[in-house]
Formats: sequence, structure tokens, C-alpha cells
Amino acid sequence: MAAEVETYTKFEGLENRLARVYTRFQKRFENQPELSQFWAGVALDEMEHSSMLRLCRQRGRPSTHSVAESVYKFIDILIESVESISEKPDLTVAEAFYAALLMEASELDDVYAQLIHGWLPDQLAAREALKEVMEANLRAHHERFAEAADRFLPDPAFGMAFRNLSKKHNPRQMAC
Repeated sequence: MAAEVETYTKFEGLENRLARVYTRFQKRFENQPELSQFWAGVALDEMEHSSMLRLCRQRGRPSTHSVAESVYKFIDILIESVESISEKPDLTVAEAFYAALLMEASELDDVYAQLIHGWLPDQLAAREALKEVMEANLRAHHERFAEAADRFLPDPAFGMAFRNLSKKHNPRQMAC
């Protein structure tokens, strides 16, 4: 059980770090209220992910899915890179979206989904319904990125990339 608790704690920390990155973006673009508000919203999404992982850890009902240490290390290194980008004083909107794309395309959301899977109820119908809600939230998260990228960036490739990410969160593709 100690290993499972450590896994939840590690990924809870990664979600918090990503929330702080998005909060830095929110502050960096304060002079553009709509863009700043977007970054604040996605930071809240990441804080919600962290809170869900903490709830699972505290309730002591871990997922049966294991997460390889190499996955954690890869995401940790990736977020270090993104953190350094977020600290640039002359950060551009494109650089912020690029950094976000790196993180959103990583396995962080997949691990999150696997880890909270253990907290879902044992009844199959309830489990399916909650899983669909969780996947819909992840799809909406990436769709918000796509819409913001379309609005704030001249390059349509960013919006397309985020839309492609939203397609990977199809509840029919994930086993209960």
C-alpha cells in the first residue's frame, strides 16, 4: 500500500506543478484579460486533478493500475522544461501554448485517469457513468485549449493539435 500512496503523492505533485505553470501564464498575460482568464481556468482544472488524486490517496482505495517509475521520471523532466519556459520574462503567447501542448500531450492525463479509476464505485453502471463524466471533462479541457489557440494564435496547427488530444479521451476505448 505504501507504494500506491507514493504514486498518488508523486502525481498529485505533478498536477500541482502544472497548475502553477498555468498560473504563471495567467499572470504573464494579465494585460490580455480573456487570455489571462483562460489560463486561470485551465490552472483550476489541474488543481482539480490534484485534489482528486489526494482524495483517492486519503480514502485508501488505490487503482489496480501500476505506473512505471520511468513514466513519472519522463513527465517530471518534461514539466521541469515547461517550468523553465514559464519563467521567461519575454514569454510569448505561442511559447505558452507550445509548453502547454507538451504537457497536455504527455501521459499525465492518462495516468490521472488510471489512478482515479480505483476510486470509482464497484457497481458497473455507476462506474461507467462516472468514467464517462471524467473522460468528458478531459475532452472539454483539451477543447478549451483548442478554442483558445484558435482565438489567440495565428497558426491553426495549435488548435488542431489540441483537438486531436481531445479525441484520445473516448470512454468507449477505456476498459473499466
